[in-house]
Amino acid sequence: MQANRRLTEQDAIEAELKAYSRDSKVIAGVGESANAYQGEVFAITREADQIEREIAQIENRLADVSHYNRETGESVLRITGDTRHDVEMELRAQKKRLELRLPVEAKSRLAKAMEQTKADIRAAKELREDLAEIDRQVAPLMPANSASLL
Repeated sequence: MQANRRLTEQDAIEAELKAYSRDSKVIAGVGESANAYQGEVFAITREADQIEREIAQIENRLADVSHYNRETGESVLRITGDTRHDVEMELRAQKKRLELRLPVEAKSRLAKAMEQTKADIRAAKELREDLAEIDRQVAPLMPANSASLL
């Protein structure tokens, strides 16, 4: 029984670390070694994360209670009337942006990033081939013990 509890605790710790790691990467972004596609994936993920945070903030504002009615005991919301309607419209717009617009934009952005990544890979391959050719042409001109000079 002790071993099962320990395994469960370890699983919970690992899950929390993975979630924290993902959040850190989303916020910080990818490193310099990332290609254009990887960078765009993280940029899109970061945008979605930001929209989700904004949605949560708006929902919290809408649920905020200013006080309770003394006679009925019912809660009285802080945001009411036209202001509430405006905030609800903002909430709908953010949800629509997350559910509809961002995925459509993401598809074209990822396609463009993929093309850029392919071009970068081709350019790197051509550069390696050019450097190899230079090495082949320079090798006969180098003295026999040139390895010790490097």
